Amino acid sequence: GAPPDWRGLDESAGWNADGYGVMWHGTDGKPLAHRSMRWADVRKHAMELVNSRTSCAIHQRFATHGEPGPINRHPFIVPNHDGLLIHNGIVSHVPGGIPAGENDSRTLARWLGGFNVNGKKAWPKIKYRVKQILNSGKVLVALPEGRWELINPEYGVTKEGVWYSSRSIFDRRVSV
Repeated sequence: GAPPDWRGLDESAGWNADGYGVMWHGTDGKPLAHRSMRWADVRKHAMELVNSRTSCAIHQRFATHGEPGPINRHPFIVPNHDGLLIHNGIVSHVPGGIPAGENDSRTLARWLGGFNVNGKKAWPKIKYRVKQILNSGKVLVALPEGRWELINPEYGVTKEGVWYSSRSIFDRRVSV
């Protein structure tokens, strides 16, 4: 695929400074992640993946639920399934609620752990259930065997072959 808009990501890192992460699949097809509170760390790792033509997903967190800090950085582990999840948006309600100090995305990943997310036939039903609590939020799940599952792609934007979950890096661009 095409490289992301590094300039836009660099600029948005200044106002989305609550944690960063990147996820990809290893050569064995298992999801892997790198997380940091420093954009430069994640950017370097993501650039290496992009330059090696490895599909990856980059996340910049803007805290809406839960404190900024290492515990609430994306991607999150989907328990019981060797999967990873990133989310953009606000989860309006998760069955059981969102624990104090935890962000909605971490809670969503734990909730997904209760489903058979590895079964390809289960995904239409899972997507339906997740869409009911997401509103216009977007979720990308990296699963074993090199699989990606994207929920609500219609709320994002594609630019030059790269899908972005938000237009904000284009809309807020600073003129130079």
